[in-house]
Amino acid sequence: MNLEPIRLQSKHFQIDIVSVEPIGPHRRAARVGPPYYVFKPLSNQSLGHQTYCGDTIPRSMEVELIPLEVLRPHEQVIPKKVDQLEKMTHRWNAYTKPLLLDRKTGTILDGHHRYHIAKRLGLLCVPCVLIDYLNDNSIELDVWPNCGRDSISKQEVIDSALSGNLMTPKTSRHRLSDHLPPIAVSLHRLRQPAVSN
Repeated sequence: MNLEPIRLQSKHFQIDIVSVEPIGPHRRAARVGPPYYVFKPLSNQSLGHQTYCGDTIPRSMEVELIPLEVLRPHEQVIPKKVDQLEKMTHRWNAYTKPLLLDRKTGTILDGHHRYHIAKRLGLLCVPCVLIDYLNDNSIELDVWPNCGRDSISKQEVIDSALSGNLMTPKTSRHRLSDHLPPIAVSLHRLRQPAVSN
């Protein structure tokens, strides 16, 4: 199933939305792309280092459709925020931002509220950006102000997800989350398996 190509343009970037393509029968996810979004600078301005943190925007990020049962939250959510975001999701009739996941454990690094909305709506999969969380030093981790902690480690995030002992809402902050690509994957598509038979 392919999406109609869409072009979004801002002052500095042009984003081409390409297509949805299955990875293959041996995988349980569908790759959205290749890549799903291509960021193109519209000026001769240098992008500097192509990292996933700080003020730098990557030229491309792969977005994959991942089955909901693979995802493991590490934080609790704010119910009022879930309600508000669910109304917006119904209005858009789509997911407009992917979740950020550790590819080895399925730990949700960003997108806990979107995950809870998917469960409420009975979605079978959600759009995600997968990273090698523990081994990628470009993924910056910090704590949100007033979360009750001074610091946090990546291993603590993974351990929280694997144990089910969830942290309070808005504890961890992953800098890559600030630059996840905008998307438009319809709820209709997300109610289907990640990879169609």
